[in-house]
Amino acid sequence: MREMMFLTIGFLTGSLNGIILMCLLQIKHIGKESENEQTKY
Repeated sequence: MREMMFLTIGFLTGSLNGIILMCLLQIKHIGKESENEQTKY
């Protein structure tokens, strides 16, 4: 029973970390896009 709890916690934290990483990557990508547009003008 305890193992299942650890597995679920690990899965939840892992998915949370994945979501945070995806958000950070998206923010970095958006930042690069805005920088490119600034250099154009």
